[in-house]
Amino acid sequence: RGAGRLRPRRNVAAVAACVIGLLGGRPAQAETYDVLPFGDVVLLPVRIGKETHRFVFDTGASVSVFDRTLVDGEPVGRFDLQTAGGPLTVERFPTPRALLEDEPLTAAAAAPAIDLEGFRRAAGLPIRGGVGMDWAAGRIVRIDFDRGTLEVLDAVPPDAGDPFPLSFKAGAPYVMAEVPALGAVEFLVDTGSVGAATIDAAAFDRLLAAEKLVSVVRAETVTPHGTAPTTVARLESLRLGRFETRNLWLQRRESGPPSLGLDYWARFSVTFDFPRGRLFLKPGRFFDKQDRRTSAGLRMRTQGGALVVLAVEPDGPADRAGLAAGDVLVSFGDRSIAGLPAGALDRRLSVPDSTVDVRPRRGTTEFEVRLRLPP
Repeated sequence: RGAGRLRPRRNVAAVAACVIGLLGGRPAQAETYDVLPFGDVVLLPVRIGKETHRFVFDTGASVSVFDRTLVDGEPVGRFDLQTAGGPLTVERFPTPRALLEDEPLTAAAAAPAIDLEGFRRAAGLPIRGGVGMDWAAGRIVRIDFDRGTLEVLDAVPPDAGDPFPLSFKAGAPYVMAEVPALGAVEFLVDTGSVGAATIDAAAFDRLLAAEKLVSVVRAETVTPHGTAPTTVARLESLRLGRFETRNLWLQRRESGPPSLGLDYWARFSVTFDFPRGRLFLKPGRFFDKQDRRTSAGLRMRTQGGALVVLAVEPDGPADRAGLAAGDVLVSFGDRSIAGLPAGALDRRLSVPDSTVDVRPRRGTTEFEVRLRLPP
């Protein structure tokens, strides 16, 4: 699933824009950007010198991260990180003077820097870093995916929704959710991931043995190295308090903690009260809808300005039409897909009991297929 292009709107509270601004008596306000329902990455504008760069808002990262092109000098330290694409050595550099509005992004003297070119190619977006919990930890942040807004607040609003306790490990937030056959599972709250959910390989295999997973397919995941193969399936149920979500895409993960990404959180208006260790959820307009990415039986990601099929669900509409993982989608109907966000095609593929003519490219060959969507 890819990250769409950002289109500025005028004068509302911040959406994927980072909002630091005034902290004395009213919500901070800043430039606003569209965020697609089941939103792609939330990008925040970070200023370094005279240039503004796009950073991902990433609660799954305990510290903010810079692209290697944004740091100067020699490394002052390094550490090893295991990713889905393999081991990665991360170097720390003297922190550049980076500002969100007029406040420093981080107070750390040294910050990690990673070559994010693989992310940029896979996402088709100019991602130059990540805004981590070192910025968010002392703030109350609300993301309303229905309105397309991100706000920094002085206090939790009375209509924030149901409260849930957060725990913290290495500075990153976790929440407990119930999973069939597993019971209570502690999930990392990861706004830097566009997926729905991940879980460790042993737990994934237990769910598979207990027949709590369906539509198991091979897919690809984005890593600092580019993309890496993975396995995804639809989970029978995940419950957070009174909120139950069915048929959620769950990714098998060889390393790292279980996590809940934007495909899950975008079903709600989410308020993070990080100083008091609380999370508030209020269902949004897409809460009761099945993940639209499953309606045509395929998962897509924006990659270098093109829409690429990551996985095809067996015996789904895309499979029956002849689409396969790795196909590049060129057009649908009479509309070119070049530069189109994945969410725009998601919306077209969510119309029940309809047909969609799609032109994919496989290798150097283009051909026509017709998708017949279920009622």
